[in-house]
Amino acid sequence: MTFFNRLGIQSKLLSLVLGVSLLSITLTGLVSYFSGRASMVEAANQQLVSLRNARAEAIKNYFDGLRAHTLTLGYQKMVVDAINSFKPAFDKLEDSKLSPE
Repeated sequence: MTFFNRLGIQSKLLSLVLGVSLLSITLTGLVSYFSGRASMVEAANQQLVSLRNARAEAIKNYFDGLRAHTLTLGYQKMVVDAINSFKPAFDKLEDSKLSPE
């Protein structure tokens, strides 16, 4: 404290202005850091939500396409005949003995 008392008024004012300036710069930096961090976290969350929604839509479209393809195949006579003959053929295979070749 004796060092500060020995200084002139001009040096004391300069020190006071310097201290207030450093304090305001520090506070502005901290506020900017936390605000920027919150903004970046929110942006990352929004990107993840967007990616999730895009993937969900792609999966939905994939299964819709499979469903449409299956319905199309289900109306073809060849597929209907194959399905109808599958059960008796499977039962016949189950009753037969296979040789270990």
